[in-house]
Amino acid sequence: MSYIVESTLDGLDPRLMPVLGVWQRAAEAGQSLRRRDLDPLAFHHLLATSYLVDVVRQDPGGAADATVRYRYRLIGSTIVERLGRDRTGWWLDEVYPPETYQIVARSFDEVVRRRAPVRSHGDTSFANSRGRYLFDALEVPLAGDGMDDPGLITAIFGVLCFTPWSAPET
Repeated sequence: MSYIVESTLDGLDPRLMPVLGVWQRAAEAGQSLRRRDLDPLAFHHLLATSYLVDVVRQDPGGAADATVRYRYRLIGSTIVERLGRDRTGWWLDEVYPPETYQIVARSFDEVVRRRAPVRSHGDTSFANSRGRYLFDALEVPLAGDGMDDPGLITAIFGVLCFTPWSAPET
């Protein structure tokens, strides 16, 4: 199994650049990207491999050390088809066994901690997928809308690029 989380975006799949560009424009303007700022038409070709994750703090009092849980709000149709299941509405810690959860949650934790995009890449074997694919993912933080603290990360928008995995020839 390979699942690598990187704070550097070096080597990011070029197909993910439209999403990165949306986040960069907001950051350059000194603003946090919000869910309402995402224009699906700007990257409509990536929607089937996109996902939206709620960042839910378990301490509504706002303590700095509040426990964070992640829930899949939306999962694109290609992800569902390739992984062989739809976990929309599920908590991340319900989807994966503890050791796998720790690996997958690391990228979400980094996005929240850094308040910046994170790249993860590897292969889909961690998810017990139907087939085996290499993936490159970009995850960007989304700040609160409406009554939320405008600087609080309340969601993560992610996009995957899949490449069929081929076993090395022996």
